[in-house]
Amino acid sequence: MVKWHQKALVRIFTSNILTFLFQLIAWCSVSVLIAIDKLGEFNLHVYLGALPIVIIQALVMTYLIRWAFKFCTKNININ
Repeated sequence: MVKWHQKALVRIFTSNILTFLFQLIAWCSVSVLIAIDKLGEFNLHVYLGALPIVIIQALVMTYLIRWAFKFCTKNININ
């Protein structure tokens, strides 16, 4: 029996846009923490300068996760 949270994870990771948004939120949060740790304070100009790298990283991780998810679940019936 598939539980509700397992179905939610399947829906997230089978959708490109939801996976990308999940990754973007995660990597933006991490980059804010790294920026605060390195600079001692939050600097919006520095953060916005690093935003293209964060977006590229989120895109790469999205496709890696989608590939791994498809590979790991190809023999599993999710219904």
